[in-house]
Amino acid sequence: MSAKNQMEELYHQEGYSLPVIFKSGKLHSIQARRHQGWGLRLFENGREGFSSSTTGDLDSLRSLAKANLPYGPRSNYTLPQGNEGYPTVKNYYPSCARTGGKELIELGKQILARIKPARIKDLVVDVDLRVGYGLQHISNSLGLEKTHRTSFFEVSVEASKSKEGDLLNLWGVHFSAKMEPEKALSVTEHILTRLKWSQRIVKPSTKRMPVIFSPWALPFGVILQPLSAGLSGENWIQGISPLKDKLGQQVTHPSFSLYDNPVLPDAVSSTPFDGEGLPTSRRPFIDKGRLVSPLLTLETAKKLRLKPTASAQRSYKSRPGGGFSLMEIEAGTKPFKKMLSEVSEGIYVEILSGGGQSNVIAGEFSLGVILGFYIKNGNIVGRVKDCMLAGNIYDCLQGGFELSAERENPLGSLLGPYIRMDNLTVSGKGK
Repeated sequence: MSAKNQMEELYHQEGYSLPVIFKSGKLHSIQARRHQGWGLRLFENGREGFSSSTTGDLDSLRSLAKANLPYGPRSNYTLPQGNEGYPTVKNYYPSCARTGGKELIELGKQILARIKPARIKDLVVDVDLRVGYGLQHISNSLGLEKTHRTSFFEVSVEASKSKEGDLLNLWGVHFSAKMEPEKALSVTEHILTRLKWSQRIVKPSTKRMPVIFSPWALPFGVILQPLSAGLSGENWIQGISPLKDKLGQQVTHPSFSLYDNPVLPDAVSSTPFDGEGLPTSRRPFIDKGRLVSPLLTLETAKKLRLKPTASAQRSYKSRPGGGFSLMEIEAGTKPFKKMLSEVSEGIYVEILSGGGQSNVIAGEFSLGVILGFYIKNGNIVGRVKDCMLAGNIYDCLQGGFELSAERENPLGSLLGPYIRMDNLTVSGKGK
């Protein structure tokens, strides 16, 4: 093929998972699952054709991609070539990928045994444990060929209790690339502490007050969704991002820095190359409040006349699109307990809902509190009910916020601190 007019790229994924699921405290199911698929992109004369399948029949893939060429997007960029300059990423552990059902069943029983002594009437506990591996391979006609394996160990514990007019739903998770049974068991301490906090119900009144967001809450529409939308190269091209035309400018307070970190050790989402084969690195997108770059693929970088950021995310079923591998928010200096002690009246939030109902691209959020707690004189004194939060993330990040010294990555997609925002509108039904 002529590198100038014709290129081909083959992207392959495969994976194995072993889920062991307990429902209502009893073993419900265990069934190993395997999957694989191939996606092929064909570039000819400034057009791109795409096809995918689960069979790996390359002749069929090429035929379908060629048939799609007249209807595919225009493309005038070059795929990466060469296999040097890639980071070493450690997130594959053979012992994790080989862990069997017997070990997971025993771990599930230990988790349930730790929660049982709480003796909460009508408390229903579900446990989901999974181990496995994933593989991604990318090659193209310019000589690139890269493969990366990952392993994973995932634990999710859900404890719920319902009565007329109220549903208590507690959730604890642990995601890692390696087997960590003790950390999985510590999820129960998270659940039991929140059970204790939930014995009293508080209905806050409607007013402005400080809200502390747990790292657990950040992906639920508050930070991850609006900032990802604002930094999307696709949204910059469409002219709908509020961050467009602000490169190099202060867009947040200088105490806020945001990175993509695809090379974090032991993180399930870490990878040495992105969905187009570019080498990855820990890269700032907002550095001390200054906007550094949008999230760019080869295509969006060419259209915006900027350098690509190795931000291509994809599966074998899709063309690449810009996104974070693992969003990382830089830590602050104040310990979480000190931050909590300084709140005379406020809300501590762990689980939210409804982020997509707001004008996300503008940074707005209006979120229901699924799991949150009332803070009075620096102490958590009860669970909040019938409560919503509203604000704009870009306004919040101009000032009037604080970041904790501790950071957590409970969901595998965001390494972040606890964030206190001082002037959110809390809508409640209290007097």
